[in-house]
Amino acid sequence: MNLLETLDNTSSFLSEFEERVRDVDPVIKGILFSEILFLQASLGGRPPSQILESGRAQGQSTKLLSLCFPDSQVISVEHNNSSPDATIALERLASLPNVAPLFGDSRIVLPALVQQNSIALIDGPKGFRALPLAVRLLATGKVRAVYLHDFYQGLPERRYIERHIPEVFFSDNPDFVRQSKHLDGPCWTTYAKAGEAGRRPYRFLGQDQESYGPTMACIPHLPDVNYRRLLNRIHLARVVSKLQDRFLRAA
Repeated sequence: MNLLETLDNTSSFLSEFEERVRDVDPVIKGILFSEILFLQASLGGRPPSQILESGRAQGQSTKLLSLCFPDSQVISVEHNNSSPDATIALERLASLPNVAPLFGDSRIVLPALVQQNSIALIDGPKGFRALPLAVRLLATGKVRAVYLHDFYQGLPERRYIERHIPEVFFSDNPDFVRQSKHLDGPCWTTYAKAGEAGRRPYRFLGQDQESYGPTMACIPHLPDVNYRRLLNRIHLARVVSKLQDRFLRAA
């Protein structure tokens, strides 16, 4: 599992992907279609038996995963069961037999449920707070890869994983974007109609950015990585990041 294999697989998965998701309407709080294709292409022809999702919002990524991997069990954990998004998600997912929508702390729930031949998508918690859960899941040896959402270029957590996590690769790769960006037309249109004109390719919250979109990071499991040591380094990096944020706010 690497970037070159993902790029090679993208064109072969594209038509099937478009067919599976053609009736899915984009939502504001939703992942880009191209990012789910990135996940699927990275796995090649080996679908997981189980997909663990942390952070569901309105269920956009959950629904796309269910449709693209109909033979996989999708276990989706959302922390806030009182949010209006929770009700929307449950209604959208009710007809999907391979989805188990749960509520709770994914940091506790998901490690207890992980099975062999799994993957995980973490879309909450965000940033550095997502990394300990990712590493804990990889350390089980049962998770083939962890996908982290919202890791666009320029973020300190993006720079950290590029330097310290082996073999990580990203959906904002220009060659992948070139093959898949047409899938996201309905997403950008939906954002614009909702008054989020500042959210479009290479632009977020009115600011230009180097990444095409929110961006998915793929961290493949590697048998020779010492995940306990990596977890300790991440905890230290989180402390340093918090101290830097406090310093900048005080300046």
